[in-house]
Amino acid sequence: MRRLGAPFALLLVACFLLPVLGGQHELGRQAITGGFGAIVRAALDSSDAVALTQAILGLLFVVPLGIVVWQRRVIPTPSVRIACALLLLLGLLGSSILVSHFKFASTQAWVTWLVYGAAFFATVAVGGRVRGPRLILWAMTAGGGFVGIKGVLEYFTQPDPSWRIFGGWVNPNALAGMLILLIPIGLALMITESERKAQIGAGLATAMMLFALVLTQSKGGYLALAIALAVLVALVLAWGGVKRALAIGVPLVLAVAFAAALPSLKTAPDSSVTALQRLGAASETQEQSAGFRKLLWESAVKLVQSNPKGSGVGTFRYVSTKPGLVNSTQLAHQSYLQLAVEASLLAPLLILAIGVFWLFECLRGARTMPTDRNLLRAGVVSAIVASAAHSFIDSDLYYFGIGVLFFSLLGVGLQLAVDGTGPEFVPRRIRQGSVLVCCGLLTVGLLYFAIVGVLKAQVRGDIAVRRFEALQPGLESLHDLAGWDGDTQYLWAMYTMGNRTPEKRAAALKRAAELAPANVHFRSLAKVQLDLEQTAEAIESLNAVLRNDPNNLPAHRGRIEIYLQTQQPELAREAAQRAIAVESSPAFKVRALPELIPTETYFARRVLAEMTSEPGARIELLEPALAGYTEYRNVTVPRILRVTEIDPSVTFANESRADARGKMEEAVAVATLLATAYDATGQPDKAADARRRGADFGSAVP
Repeated sequence: MRRLGAPFALLLVACFLLPVLGGQHELGRQAITGGFGAIVRAALDSSDAVALTQAILGLLFVVPLGIVVWQRRVIPTPSVRIACALLLLLGLLGSSILVSHFKFASTQAWVTWLVYGAAFFATVAVGGRVRGPRLILWAMTAGGGFVGIKGVLEYFTQPDPSWRIFGGWVNPNALAGMLILLIPIGLALMITESERKAQIGAGLATAMMLFALVLTQSKGGYLALAIALAVLVALVLAWGGVKRALAIGVPLVLAVAFAAALPSLKTAPDSSVTALQRLGAASETQEQSAGFRKLLWESAVKLVQSNPKGSGVGTFRYVSTKPGLVNSTQLAHQSYLQLAVEASLLAPLLILAIGVFWLFECLRGARTMPTDRNLLRAGVVSAIVASAAHSFIDSDLYYFGIGVLFFSLLGVGLQLAVDGTGPEFVPRRIRQGSVLVCCGLLTVGLLYFAIVGVLKAQVRGDIAVRRFEALQPGLESLHDLAGWDGDTQYLWAMYTMGNRTPEKRAAALKRAAELAPANVHFRSLAKVQLDLEQTAEAIESLNAVLRNDPNNLPAHRGRIEIYLQTQQPELAREAAQRAIAVESSPAFKVRALPELIPTETYFARRVLAEMTSEPGARIELLEPALAGYTEYRNVTVPRILRVTEIDPSVTFANESRADARGKMEEAVAVATLLATAYDATGQPDKAADARRRGADFGSAVP
C-alpha cells in the first residue's frame, strides 16, 4: 500500500463508495430544504443532490489519474485498440451536443461519460498489476456487501412482505444491475484467497449481495446472474479445476435457502400478500413489464430511423414520446438502443468494438498466468459479460454507479491480462498539458454541474415549503450561473419576483422553451399566453407539445378548455375527439406506471356528451368515462391518500390530494349526466346505480 500511495488510496475509496452512493439518477425533481447540513445529508443518502454525489465520486477517479500522470514519466496505458475505440466513443458523444436541442442536459450527460473514461484510465494508470487489482476488487465487493446488508435490513424493517428493495438505488432493477456486476467478483475473491478469514469475508459479502438480489425480485437480474454464473463456472473449470468450481456453490446454496425461508420469515396479517409475490405472479406482471419494454424498444428503433444522426446524448427522456407509442420515459430500458437514439448507430458499434477487443485481451495467454490471477480474471470477465447482457433489457450504462463500475472493471481486467496494458514513456510537457486540459476541464465540469444541481434543489426546496421570498437570492445565483439551461429559465420565469407580470413571464418561458423545448415549458407558456388573451399563441404552444408527444393528455385537455373558454364549439368538439382517440394508442393501454390512471380522455367524453342531445349517444360516450373514473378512484386515489397522509404536500406521480378531489368532482358530474341519459331512455335501475356511484365519488377524497 505504501508504494501504491495516496492516488491508489483515493481509488479504493471510490470503488467502495460507488455501490453505496452511485445508485441515484437525475430526475429533475430534486429538492433540498435547509443549509449546509441538509446538502451533506442529501449528497450521502438521498436523490436530492445527485450531481454533487456524482461529482464527489468522479473526482475520486479524476484526481488520482491527474496526480499519477503529472508525477510519473512512465505510465501504464491500455491496449491501443481499446483506448482508441473508447476515445472515439467519448468524442462521438461529445459531438452529439452540436445537434441536441437540449444542450445543457447533453453537456451534463457527456461529462458523466467522460467520468466513465477517466475511471477506465485511472484503474489502468493507478491500479498496478499485482496487489492493486485484487485490492480494487475487494473494495468493490465490500461496497456491494454493505449495500446487500442495507437492502436486507430495509426489507425486514418495513411491513410489506412483497416489498422490492431499493438499497439506496433509484429502483430495484437498477440495484439488481449493480449486484450482478459485483457478485461474480465476490465469488472470484472467495475461491482465490489463501486465508480462511478472507475467504469467509468474501463469501459473506457475496451472500449478502445474493440475498439482496433475491429481494429485488428482478427477473432480468436473475437471468443475468445465471449468465454470469455459467461463464464463471466454465472459466473456473478451465483454469482452476472442479474443486474451486464447486466452492462457488456455497453462497448460492445460502441464497436459495434464504429465498425458500422468506415466506416464513416475513408474513403479513393479509394472507394474500406474500414474500416474493412478484415472482409468483409472473404471468400477471409479464404483460405490463415486457409489453412496456417492447414499446420502448420499438420507439427507439423508430427514432433511429427518423433521425439517424442522433438527438444528442442524454436526451432520450425528451424525445421518447415522438413515435406516439409510450409516454415520456427517462430511459429506454436498453443501453445500446438508447445510445443509438442519442448518438447514432455508431455509438453502440463502438461499445461492441470495445467489448470484443477487451475480451480478446482478457482471455488470451491463460496458460502462462498463475491460477489465482486467472480466476480473478474469470470473475471480471463473467461480471462484464453479465452486465453487457443485462444492458439488453435495462439502461445499465445510464446509471452512474453501474457505468463507472463497468469501465473500472474493464481497466482491472486489462491489468490482470497478459499484455492488456504496457508502460509508456510520456514527455513532461505532454503529461502536464494533458492533466491541465483533460483532468482540469473535467474537474471544472463536475464542480459546475454539482453547484448548479444544488442550487436547483435548494430553489425547489424553498418552493415546496412556499418560501418564495427566501428563494430569490438562490434563484438569481442560479440564473446567473446557468442561464443557458432551459430548466433554470423555467424556474426563473415561474418564481422570480421580477416576472410577476404575464408579459415578463411569457418572455422568460419562451426563452426556456427555446433552450429546452420540453413539454412542461410549452404547457406553462400556453397558460400565460391565455392569461394575456393570446389564444392563437396558446394553441400553437400546445400544438408544439403534441408534435413532440402526440398522446400528451394535458395538452389535449388544454386545447379543449381553450376552445370552450373562447366559445369555439366546433374546434372544441374536434379537440375532444382527438383526445378520445388517444385511448386506442399503445401509450394509453400500456403505461410505465400502471397505478396512475389518466382521466383527461374522460373529461373529453363529458365535453362531447354535453354537446349532444341524443341520450343514446351520451350513454355511449359516458359509460367508458364512468368506468375510467371508477378505476382512478379504486387504483390511484388510495395511493395518493397513502402518500399524503403524513405530508399533504407530497404527491404520487405528481398527483396531489387536491388533484384527486378535483377529478372526483368531475366524476360526479359524469355520473349525474349519465344518470339523466339513462332516465331519458327508460333505464331507471342503471340511472340509480350511476347516482349511487356519483355519491361514492363525492366522498372518495376527504
